Amino acid sequence: MGKEDKKTKYEGEEVKERKKKRAKSDKKDKKENDKKENDKKEKKEKKEKKEKKEKKEKKEKKIVADMQD
Repeated sequence: MGKEDKKTKYEGEEVKERKKKRAKSDKKDKKENDKKENDKKEKKEKKEKKEKKEKKEKKEKKIVADMQD
């Protein structure tokens, strides 16, 4: 029985180590995914802002052109 107890304890330690490594890995993956999502979101917001600005400029140019006619 003494050997079995040691083996169980050892396997328990292995499991703990694996869980610890996995948790660390999962945390890292989550951080990377969050960064990707934030980058994507920022890019989308930038694009929308640019499109809005271009639309506004077009509208202003049209108004100026109509005034000159």
